[in-house]
Amino acid sequence: MKYLAIAFISLFTLKAQAALITTFTNQASFLTAAGSTSSYNFDTNSASGFSNQDFGDFSVVAAGSGIRLSVLGGASSSTFSSNHLDFNTACCNIPDTMTITFDNGLLAFGFDFSNEDPTSDYTVLTVDGQSFNVGSSGTSGFFGLVTDTALSSFVFQDDPSNGGANTSTKFDNFLFASNSNDVPEPATLLLFGLGLVGLRFSNIKSKAV
Repeated sequence: MKYLAIAFISLFTLKAQAALITTFTNQASFLTAAGSTSSYNFDTNSASGFSNQDFGDFSVVAAGSGIRLSVLGGASSSTFSSNHLDFNTACCNIPDTMTITFDNGLLAFGFDFSNEDPTSDYTVLTVDGQSFNVGSSGTSGFFGLVTDTALSSFVFQDDPSNGGANTSTKFDNFLFASNSNDVPEPATLLLFGLGLVGLRFSNIKSKAV
């Protein structure tokens, strides 16, 4: 019974811990860690502003005043030559957020970005209570993360430390996966641990007999 109690305590401990998140700025490295991925670009979406829209596998929601979430053509970006997601807020000092929520929990999520904010701010991604800087003003590239815990909600906002507002960060070419080659899931570790506990318990009973 003692060992079973330890196993249950371990289960709750694993659930209480923050997700172990590894970030990538190289798409090839991300894909190696993520394994098989699904993809989404915004090429088939018409140009329009919105505050809440479902894109099938995920939805995008705007929170705050002065925000504009749009699927816009390439003319609006120096980076993307086709439709893409535009996270644009009004000046100034407004804590606007863009939340991307997937229907299913992910172990990997990556995207191309272009931060076209003129105020030297970072775009900040917060997931599972952990925050990551996604490129400062004038930069573009790839950002991805792989986690050991399935996560579904990804929140983007302006870096609050520099003031101002995120006047335009653009996103395209989402890559996402519910499987990962990088790290084992907590449930797998728990099953392995329970197996070891069971083996130990059997050995103790055998010796007692």
